[in-house]
Amino acid sequence: MTTVNEILLADAPAIHGLTFRRFRGESDFPRMAALDQACADADQVDDATTPEELANWFAHMTNCDPHKDMLFVEDAAGELIATCRNWWRREEATGYYIYGHSGRVSPKWRRRGIGRALLHHMQRRIREVIGEQGHPADAPRFFQTWAADTEVATEKLLTSEGYAPVRYSFEMMRPLVAGQDDIPRFPLPEGFEVRPVQPDQWRALFEADVEAFRDHWGFSEPTEAHFQGWIEWKWFRPELFRVAWDVEKNEIRVDLSKLYDTIDLAETLSCVTGKWIRRIHLDADDPTKPGEVEFEDGERVSLKNPPWGLVKPLIWW
Repeated sequence: MTTVNEILLADAPAIHGLTFRRFRGESDFPRMAALDQACADADQVDDATTPEELANWFAHMTNCDPHKDMLFVEDAAGELIATCRNWWRREEATGYYIYGHSGRVSPKWRRRGIGRALLHHMQRRIREVIGEQGHPADAPRFFQTWAADTEVATEKLLTSEGYAPVRYSFEMMRPLVAGQDDIPRFPLPEGFEVRPVQPDQWRALFEADVEAFRDHWGFSEPTEAHFQGWIEWKWFRPELFRVAWDVEKNEIRVDLSKLYDTIDLAETLSCVTGKWIRRIHLDADDPTKPGEVEFEDGERVSLKNPPWGLVKPLIWW
């Protein structure tokens, strides 16, 4: 039995010298980054961070108090060997309260009960948060976390604790051949133009992204902290943005002219919406090309200018 800052970890593994402690501030960032890198290498995932990224992330954290909602584990030599964190959000569409949690255990210390003890600790802490935040007792609520298919130990731990997959995502790669420019180029549709993005347009882009994802799975309303975290993120590179604008309305629009001609947009939208296709309507201006897709429920979607919210998940890839 191990006590840490008045928190009792009754199911902590009986390993000599383990220390469970709280977050100490920025001095923890280099050690956290090193642990993230070791786990990323072992699990074959691109999920490592730097101390600078952690500083930005912690500066804009929402619904999580790192001094209460994180736990750190050190071995007898004082090396950081595991961490965990929990947070919460409310889904706009369903009203569900989602209590997220994640953890890292050094590859050298896995399969010794540390991960399970941290998982149980986060679940207990989340139940405390529910009371502290006054979340409705009758509201649907769920624990939520994730794992890559290469994180075999994590998957086994979660399934043994009653977790089940509800959604899958995929990383996709488009190979490029050095010295060869084999990316097709197409002209923009009439009425669109690509312009450099100016700083006073960053918020408009952010808000367009928010609106596009409003009916997306798991959407929660972002805060000002999310916007500030985005523009201070190391991968925020507005000079590389390609944004199509409606010339007349001066609005952000999606440019579909860059799609490869082998991509079936109608079938893709069918997969995105989960709706069967009833028929394809030809373009009135060019009968050799599809103009609209009609789904089984009667909804018709333009294939020349589909709603931003439907296409945005594809662009996010």
